Amino acid sequence: MGWRRLFGLEPAPTVPAPEGGAAAPPPAEEEPSVGAGAADDVLAQIATIRSKAQGNRASAMPALAAAMESDWRAVRIAAAESMAAIAQREGAGFVLLDVADIPPEGLRRRRDDVQRFGEEQIQRHVRGLLSADSLVRLAAAEVLGETGSVAAARALIGALNDSDWAVVSQANEALRALGSAAIPALIEADGRDANVRAGIDWCLDMLSRDADPAVREAATQAQHGLSSRR
Repeated sequence: MGWRRLFGLEPAPTVPAPEGGAAAPPPAEEEPSVGAGAADDVLAQIATIRSKAQGNRASAMPALAAAMESDWRAVRIAAAESMAAIAQREGAGFVLLDVADIPPEGLRRRRDDVQRFGEEQIQRHVRGLLSADSLVRLAAAEVLGETGSVAAARALIGALNDSDWAVVSQANEALRALGSAAIPALIEADGRDANVRAGIDWCLDMLSRDADPAVREAATQAQHGLSSRR
């Protein structure tokens, strides 16, 4: 049984009504998608999705199913956690949901969304890295990785010391995604503690193998410069 069927999002197979029987009722109308919307709304979506965990399955699941198709992994994770909470509360058992990789078209959509960000929106996500909620911090790091911003790179380097390994991993991925925009900040931050240095080394190693020759060259030069300085 698929998770959509388990959570009542697909109709179970039915036996056709006998001749002259009542017609089947029309399908219920789904509420608007929680997962839809530009990157600017991602942090707010996390809070909305979390609130869905307090609802019942019939009212919450359509929106949570839509959130499972979001272009942002953090939104999918929030939806999966809320689904699991509802399933446990209503006696459906624990269900492990795979948030899956974001497809290429989703990556393009979210990159296009974030490229329209102004400084205020970038700073709101920088502040998100300081949230008490680790999933909000993860979402902020995921969004900042698409901004191409040096300010975002500096904030993400600070997140390499996060207490949650998932946030640290996402910060590393975001720095790699920033490409050449991250390199000056990576050089500038070298010399901090071991966690930060390890993240810097990983990012520069990944960037030294980037598809863009200019990024590869800049990362390789940065590696040589840091090696001679340490």
